[in-house]
Amino acid sequence: MKNRKNNIWLTIGVIVVCVLLIYWLFARTLIVEDENLQRTDVPALIEPGTGE
Repeated sequence: MKNRKNNIWLTIGVIVVCVLLIYWLFARTLIVEDENLQRTDVPALIEPGTGE
């Protein structure tokens, strides 16, 4: 029974670590990139591709 209880806590710990890593990798980097963008009144230009 003790081994089963340890497996439950290990599983919960792994899930929490995975959620924190996903937040750190994706959500945090998106927030930092949004803060670094400079806002201008000029719209972005879309250039046509080279057709490669």
